[in-house]
Amino acid sequence: MTHASYASLGHPLTGSVLVRPGDLVGRLRTAAMCIPHPSISEAHAYLSLRDGALKLLALRGGLAVEGVLVREVTLTAGLRIALAHDHFVTVDAVTHPERLLALRGPDGEREVLTGRAMSLGPEGLVPRIVAEADVHLWTDGGGWMFRDGDGMPRPLESGEELRPGWVVVEVAASAGMVPETALAGRLDAPLHLECFFDAVHVHRAGREVLTVSGVTARLVAHLAEVGQPVHWSGIAALLWRDERDPDRLRKKWDILLLRFRRRLAEAHVRTNLVHSDGTGNIHLLLGPFDRFVDLS
Repeated sequence: MTHASYASLGHPLTGSVLVRPGDLVGRLRTAAMCIPHPSISEAHAYLSLRDGALKLLALRGGLAVEGVLVREVTLTAGLRIALAHDHFVTVDAVTHPERLLALRGPDGEREVLTGRAMSLGPEGLVPRIVAEADVHLWTDGGGWMFRDGDGMPRPLESGEELRPGWVVVEVAASAGMVPETALAGRLDAPLHLECFFDAVHVHRAGREVLTVSGVTARLVAHLAEVGQPVHWSGIAALLWRDERDPDRLRKKWDILLLRFRRRLAEAHVRTNLVHSDGTGNIHLLLGPFDRFVDLS
């Protein structure tokens, strides 16, 4: 299902709970994640899909990450969010769809729909609601809806022409369409990666250096050298040159990624640093202020 984003949140009083955009976290019985404790507000926080990222937004309660009060938090696996004194929610997993809807304009350019309400009018597509626009588009958390003029809202489907030259298409999620870690706390500090012969050091302000070595370090180095998405099998063949069995190679690859992302989560580094796009391609996902330096 297009744009079926959801997250698994954990709390000692609830266990693991699956939440989707529009769900409430609070002590109300009707909340998707009901935490029965007086320290938690009735409607404490709310899950929203914004610009392709799942965010937990503070409502009547507070949120904090690493002791820093925030109004919203981008959910990433391994994150620990304080709701109240001694009450923490952990992000066990975040899942985003492998395919997304996009609008292809008359010039052939595609604008991916990532959660923000949009308007389509004579001036083209704009990321906000313009009352006089011909078409309005928005997500209800499980899919996309649109309204043409004063008509009734309808589900948005691939292949639909919203106005002359503007067609809805379906695209594979890839770099730039998925969320990066962006928190109003220490987790969004830029990364500085130093690559040596067989080790990579990940530096962040106010944090201990994370060091990875061996085959994990070579994975990071190869991806940095390529500098663009590449199929996992090509990188795996470089990492395990003597392995000829495709099934064993895939198993080694899956274990490597699982262990590496677990290391990243434990060190509070975004787990999509090494990012898979859902089609077999993988790349090193660096933010605009991140740096990679090859010292080998």
